[in-house]
Amino acid sequence: LALQGNSPVQKFSLKIQDGLYPVDPIRIFRWILNVLERGLSDLKLNMDLESDCLLPSKVFLSKTLVRLKLDLGFGPTIEVEDVSLPKLKTLYLVATHFEKHGVGLTKLLSGCHMLEDLVLNGISWFLWDLA
Repeated sequence: LALQGNSPVQKFSLKIQDGLYPVDPIRIFRWILNVLERGLSDLKLNMDLESDCLLPSKVFLSKTLVRLKLDLGFGPTIEVEDVSLPKLKTLYLVATHFEKHGVGLTKLLSGCHMLEDLVLNGISWFLWDLA
């Protein structure tokens, strides 16, 4: 991706799973951030990473995404702080984990004003009670 300079990317699909050889999530997240900066309209991530990591928050701050499909298995987790997906029309969340109970999904949906299609399957929230 880095060798292509700043040429536009319309669609990016990634399927990756930790297995015999561990995957470096930082490297994967750099790829995702790179294509997001290039006017991406269609992002499909099928990732099952065993490491404790958060999906980059910039995924939820895209002015160009129209279609977002996340199938994240056991990781990464989604922690939604700010959401601005003004063109997003299609959102698929499959086997996806949110950091805060209910709040993350609510915030995510509130930032998708053009949403037409929503698919939720196997959504869960992590609750940490440290008291």
